[in-house]
Formats: sequence, structure tokens, C-alpha cells
Amino acid sequence: MKPLSTDDSRRLFHQRIFPDKSGCPNEFEQVSKDILKKCGGVPLAIITIASALASGQHVKPKREWDVLLQSLGSGLTEDNSLEEMRRILSFSYYNLPSHLKTCLLYLCIYPEDSTIFRDRLIRKWVAEGFVHHGDQGTSLFLVRLNYFNQLINRSMIQPIYDELGQNKMEDHQAKPLTNIMSMSRVRSITIFPPAVSIMPSLSMFEVLRVLDLSHCNLGESSSLQLNLKGVGHLIHLR
Repeated sequence: MKPLSTDDSRRLFHQRIFPDKSGCPNEFEQVSKDILKKCGGVPLAIITIASALASGQHVKPKREWDVLLQSLGSGLTEDNSLEEMRRILSFSYYNLPSHLKTCLLYLCIYPEDSTIFRDRLIRKWVAEGFVHHGDQGTSLFLVRLNYFNQLINRSMIQPIYDELGQNKMEDHQAKPLTNIMSMSRVRSITIFPPAVSIMPSLSMFEVLRVLDLSHCNLGESSSLQLNLKGVGHLIHLR
């Protein structure tokens, strides 16, 4: 796939940062051109850098653009080397504030290409204690909803608005829980359907705060129902 032309690169970059304006302000023109040169016409690189510079309804100060430009190094080479692309993509993560990093890293518990339901994820963020209070009386859920939308705006997660556009759910092989020094110290468990058959007894998890058994058919066998017996003693569940 050929790189984007200079005009198409500029259009993609500016539309991501200045969606409600006719174009790029004069003070940002030169630094914008310099940044695009280092992106090499690669759409993923352009979107990544633009997402790092986009800040809701406000444009980040020019000094932040200059700092990012200096951090990009030599930029992509003619062969679009993987190492330079990794350098550019790393800005997507390192540019996040600490609370958004925590929320993003939490997504690693899900199998690759999973469809993750927004409200369920936000409730788990709250239950995990990633936020302790709302700003000026705002509910915890609304605070986390704002975090979720920020990750979308930064192109860190991909929104899906109808069932026809979903990603494929991979059939991952379930593996027994191993190398856990003490299950009594586990505080959060998410069980996916392929792993429900090896779910240990809940009585083993004495300090469990978060339990997610979504889409798991717990009535398939008496052994699974037996493993649920301890749920009534999980006094720390949030």
C-alpha cells in the first residue's frame, strides 16, 4: 500500500485535530509540516500523532507540539522500518495521563479481538477502585464514562455501534490456573466461557472484590454449581 500524498496526509492530520475549523492556524503550519514529514505518509502514524495532540475542543499549546516533534527523532525511513513505527506508536501510550494508563492496561484481561461492553467495563473500573470520587458531585460511573470516551478520542480503543460491525470472538483454549502462590489473595476474577469448566471454587478467594461471570452458563453441570457455593461468603465483593 502506497503512502498518502502530502495533501492527503495534511487533510487526515488536520481533520483529527481541528474538526470544527476550516484549517490549521498559521502558528502551527510549520511544525505541522515537520511532524508529517516524520510520519512518512503512513496513516497509522499520522492518526497516532494527531490523537496525541488532539485535546477535546481545545488545541494543545504549540510548545507541546515542538516537544513531540523533537521526540520523534529521524522519523520513518523510506522502507517504513518497524523500529521507527514502534517509536511513534509508543507516544499513544506514554502521552496518556496515569489514570487512563491504568484503565487501558486493564483491557489486557480480555482475549484478543473480544467485543467489550462499555457499561460492564466501566462498572468493573469503579469496582476495582480506579476512581475514588466524582468531581464536583459527579457520579463514579460518569467520571469513568468520560475516561472511556477519552480513550476513544485518542484512538486507543475502537468503538462499535452496531452488531453488524463487531469483531470476531476468538475461541481461546482454556488453561488451568497455575503458578498462583496464594489464591486467597486474589482480588479480581473475570471468567470467560471457554474457561468456566476449570473455574475453581469461589470459597478459595477470601478477599475477592470483583467477580465477572458474564455469558458463562453456570447450570451446565453440578460441579459448576458446587463451585459457586462460596459466593455468599465473599464479603468484600463490590
